[in-house]
Amino acid sequence: MEKQKKDKTFYQKWWFWVIVGFMFLGVVNVISDSFSQTANVVKTFEEETQETNTISDNYNSENLVSTDNSNTQTTTPTQTTTPAVKESDETTIGEKNALDSALSYLNVMSFSYNGLIEQLEYEGYTHEQALYGVDNCGADWNEQATLTAQSYLDIMPFSREGLIEQLEYGGFTREQAEYGVEAVGY
Repeated sequence: MEKQKKDKTFYQKWWFWVIVGFMFLGVVNVISDSFSQTANVVKTFEEETQETNTISDNYNSENLVSTDNSNTQTTTPTQTTTPAVKESDETTIGEKNALDSALSYLNVMSFSYNGLIEQLEYEGYTHEQALYGVDNCGADWNEQATLTAQSYLDIMPFSREGLIEQLEYGGFTREQAEYGVEAVGY
């Protein structure tokens, strides 16, 4: 009698496990790259935050002054935000940090009043801490609307009313949105 060769199921064959091994190595490689990219983004954000804090620390009522004593330079910031109040002994650490975060965010990009509160809350600050930070950051919300309107126009065209609606959707009041739209030339 002839011995019959018993067929193995596909998962019992050597080639199946070779394919599974390559797929596993590919997934590990993708995950490793993702972690590396995330670490680079976090590192870059930390460096930008540190640079922003240095800029905020060197802020002079009208301009920024370089701390390099060998060559004094003056540059004008794109946004002017200074704390509206001095911190008191009653100010909590959370409120101080929320204010610092609000200033850092405003040095990087424009926000509406409500949008900045939401961002701070998303970051983990309580509503009260976020309110303190936003209320005391010294932002000119009309200026913020203007900067936001310009950034929208840099990305894509808008009609006047469409731009106003987009700004309102972003948390600006109707008055702030109209101000921003007029300031960019509409």
